Amino acid sequence: MAAVTFTSCLNDDDDEPALTPEEYQAAFQAIKGDYTGKLIYADPTTAGTTNKNDTLDVNWRIDTDSTVTVVNFPSAPLAAYITNTEISKLIAQQPAQEFKLLYGIYDNTPITFLINPKTITYDGLEYGGEKHKIEIAFYTFNNYSYGVYNKFSDSGEVEKTPTMYMQILVGGVYVDGKLNNDLLKKATALVFKGKK
Repeated sequence: MAAVTFTSCLNDDDDEPALTPEEYQAAFQAIKGDYTGKLIYADPTTAGTTNKNDTLDVNWRIDTDSTVTVVNFPSAPLAAYITNTEISKLIAQQPAQEFKLLYGIYDNTPITFLINPKTITYDGLEYGGEKHKIEIAFYTFNNYSYGVYNKFSDSGEVEKTPTMYMQILVGGVYVDGKLNNDLLKKATALVFKGKK
């Protein structure tokens, strides 16, 4: 993921002034809109190969000053890290779903925001002769779960249309409301990259 993960520019200085309401609204107006892009994740099945990342088409929108809505979040990146083969296959078969990310802008040069993803739920998955509810939880209030609206390309050139990058961290798997520490291979980053 090192090739696609961007460096956090969070400021640890507690004395850094917060954005004024006017600055926050101006930043929101700048990032507001519909985005088309890619979801990038390290595919564990490619271990030992030169290309360890997989990319999937994804769309998201920002139409409020507190929520990013991923319109078609795919199940494959989540299934890839589930250790139980039966559960992993079931999740991989699930259709893409709407996924909400709560965000808060804290800087406007460039526009940078923290992200708190909601939990993704797969209800009624049948295995072991019973139906179960599987919930995938993400790290929240975490310095590595954030987004940047950047006018510079990967090569440092100024772009006509800024690129939005977002990174979230998969943190845990719950089965029927209980955390199962054995089901997640490791905490993993999912990276979104797209444009309006």
